[in-house]
Amino acid sequence: MAINMYFDDEEVGPDRKTSHPHFAAHFKSDFYFDCSDEQAPFGSDEGADVLAELEDFFQDKEVEGVSLSDFPRHVMEDQWELTYYPPKDMDEGSLAKLIAEHERDVWMSDQVVLATAFGQIKITGYIIPELKDMAHDALG
Repeated sequence: MAINMYFDDEEVGPDRKTSHPHFAAHFKSDFYFDCSDEQAPFGSDEGADVLAELEDFFQDKEVEGVSLSDFPRHVMEDQWELTYYPPKDMDEGSLAKLIAEHERDVWMSDQVVLATAFGQIKITGYIIPELKDMAHDALG
């Protein structure tokens, strides 16, 4: 069974008309389509870049050996040459220490995970369980 995928027009950016109906039905606020709000999934430069990379991933299928759950690591390490810190549930002290030592990469890792999660729903209408769990941890 083929999955209908929805891709944005590069000239317009994220839009309800070019989003999977499930995404548009569940994420009704303009926030989810905002390209200028740094807090929006695709509003930061990183979020916008991840959505574009994810669209390429689904359209071209040229990234061999990379699963959707590994996509955030692939973007951070292989594309941007940064260290990827997978989001995980940890105690406050451990998280504070990690952020103190690697704040930028930890923050960007979370941004990439969230943009990937929202991007998968926007493009395909669903999210794989592992990516959903990663997104929950990134939000925490």
